[in-house]
Amino acid sequence: MITTGLITTGLITTGLITTGLITTGLIIVLLIIFLLILKNKERFSDLIFQKALYLSKPNACKILNNVKELNNYNDMDFRLRKIDQNKYTNNVAEHYCNRLEDFDKYETTILDWILLNLKKLTPKNLMFIYKDIQFAKYTNNTENDFPHTHKNVIFLSKLFISNIIPYFNKNLVTEMINDIGVVIIHECVHVWQRNNKKLFYKLYIYYWNFIKVDKIHNNKFTNMVRFNPDGSDINWVFKMGNKYIVPLSLYKENSTNIGNVKNVGVFVEKNGISFSVPHNDDIVMKNLNDIDGFSDFFTNITGNNYHPNELSAELISIYYMKKMGISHQDFSNKALDKLNIWFSKDVYPKYYSVSNK
Repeated sequence: MITTGLITTGLITTGLITTGLITTGLIIVLLIIFLLILKNKERFSDLIFQKALYLSKPNACKILNNVKELNNYNDMDFRLRKIDQNKYTNNVAEHYCNRLEDFDKYETTILDWILLNLKKLTPKNLMFIYKDIQFAKYTNNTENDFPHTHKNVIFLSKLFISNIIPYFNKNLVTEMINDIGVVIIHECVHVWQRNNKKLFYKLYIYYWNFIKVDKIHNNKFTNMVRFNPDGSDINWVFKMGNKYIVPLSLYKENSTNIGNVKNVGVFVEKNGISFSVPHNDDIVMKNLNDIDGFSDFFTNITGNNYHPNELSAELISIYYMKKMGISHQDFSNKALDKLNIWFSKDVYPKYYSVSNK
């Protein structure tokens, strides 16, 4: 009886020691994890709060149904986008809902890879741009396969995502960011613009010489303007000394798709605080790249230059590439110089604390 009791007591003691060692080990592991999180709290926070959401077809359709600007299409928009005008005149969103697709697992893996690498290389004080981004997917040949945004959702075509595969398979990170990642940044800027109009209006008006007006009077070009979901309000005037232009992206006469456009500046007359397009015989319209006052300020921005939202998305993308050490190290123009000041005075004070939470 005594011997049995000693053996039993020994087993209990051994069990307690083993349990104690396991508990101690778990505490040490948890402590190490806690210290790692504490040391890298900014990066852990970024990964937690900036994870992208991939919308299903029904959820993406809900977003589209709340975009009232889609019903502002002109006749050329309907024709070149191959939308049945009789069927969808007052409900263009339905046309797009019918062209939505769900993401498959491989596609989300590829896009996660892009975002992870963008976040790794983006300076902490610029990380805020990726927060709360969502993605939706279209079938091929929707909107010419051009990426664009509605609300806080980036819409990509299946073809656009497929074009990422070669970079992903070979882990070509730098090349991917140069060719694809910069586009994602561009689209993230459009979401940012939509969420903080006042901040961007300050850039356009006080740094870039734009004037925001409610209406351009006698604008004969409305029915030729290509609708842009990332810049649907075209009532912006650019001031060049005592001359004024309205930048526009107009369909060409022989356009066969929404990519067939010319980016022009229409010279307008100032009447007090209002602006108007002259009568037909007095209209002056030039390619934006041929207007000295405009092209001097936005030097080397030759494509996405027809709206302040596009100009800022383009130049902020370049700003990010420079800060990430990827490309455009020698790029400069007057607009970028002003953009640097805007970031220092207006953006960082507002967003840097957010990016460090």
